[in-house]
Amino acid sequence: MRALGFVSIGITLLALANCGSSTDCKSGETCACDGIGACTWNCPGGDCTYETSGTGAASLTCDGGGCSLDASGTGAVNLDCEGGGCTGSSSGSGALSVTCAGNDCAFECSGTGSCSLNECDTGCTLDCVGITAVCE
Repeated sequence: MRALGFVSIGITLLALANCGSSTDCKSGETCACDGIGACTWNCPGGDCTYETSGTGAASLTCDGGGCSLDASGTGAVNLDCEGGGCTGSSSGSGALSVTCAGNDCAFECSGTGSCSLNECDTGCTLDCVGITAVCE
């Protein structure tokens, strides 16, 4: 019985430690930040789906463009959409900051955290929905 307790603790610690890792997300995959610690995902090929529902900060990149994001957690989310064409929403309490040097990005902010869309020259929209959302 005692051995099972150590195994359970070990698995829990391994899962928490993995939250802070940096990993590549492949095109067509859904990659999540749903734990306690910060996480980093990279999508070099584009067309990835990111979901952030955890309490830690998320640092996300989309070099190939066309990524989607559903941010509903409490941690801050930073998305660098170098390839452009990224879309998504933020309904959580963490701040959302999107850099869209590739242009044509569209995001909706309905949570209690602030939202910003930066470095976009053409075709970008940032919509604030509700009375608590703050768009910059």
